[in-house]
Amino acid sequence: MIDLHCHILPGIDDGAPDLEESLSMAEAARAEGIRVIAATPHHNKAGWDNPAERIRELADRLNGSMAERGLDVRIVPGQEMHVNGRFFDEWQAGRVQPIGESRYVMIEFPFADLPRNAAEVVHELAVSGQVPIIAHPERNRAFLENPDLLEELVRTGAIGQLTSHSLLGTLGRHVQRRSEEMVSRGLVHILASDAHRSGAGGRGFLLKQAYEAVTRKFGDACAATFMANAEAVIADRSIDPEPKWTRIAGKKSWFGRWIGRK
Repeated sequence: MIDLHCHILPGIDDGAPDLEESLSMAEAARAEGIRVIAATPHHNKAGWDNPAERIRELADRLNGSMAERGLDVRIVPGQEMHVNGRFFDEWQAGRVQPIGESRYVMIEFPFADLPRNAAEVVHELAVSGQVPIIAHPERNRAFLENPDLLEELVRTGAIGQLTSHSLLGTLGRHVQRRSEEMVSRGLVHILASDAHRSGAGGRGFLLKQAYEAVTRKFGDACAATFMANAEAVIADRSIDPEPKWTRIAGKKSWFGRWIGRK
């Protein structure tokens, strides 16, 4: 498995506080079957300043430490870039880190609402050849109240990243219901952990359990699509905006409904 959202780098945000915890997280990931992790520390948020160069350096160091321990896990640099008025300044300054060497950029909106420039950020990234990944949209109050807002951003060129804990219900029943709705409507394309610690009580991975839940609730095709999409991000390949599993299951995604209205 590939995990595209994880706070595993030591001591730079609210994730792993030190190298030992980073290595414990890597061990927990390996036990679940995760072999590639995108390290996505917060940037441009609440005093956390983690530009691309620093993230790449720490990812290289962590890969070296894991190799010394014989851990068969690979870290690729990434970032969870907070969207606010400074976003384009950070982008132009080269401080934003895509996932690995790909076109995919993980962005985070405030939990309470959507910033005024949300659509502009998605549009500008898309026209410049980047693909914005919206981190955990199921935890954003605006999307919770009106998933159509997420649909509009997906139409513009974004893809959605659903969190394992949300789908499993550990973040509340309302979040779980919305997560399931977003899967059904084809508004999320990637399943990731957003892990912050190695243990379940500290926001562990739970990615294997989440994939099992996807298979039970939505079928093998849905789980396979999520896995294939994670691989596509790492390999810098395109992702189909209309999830294949919705076509196989006979469901009509946002893409099909939109085309039908034109």
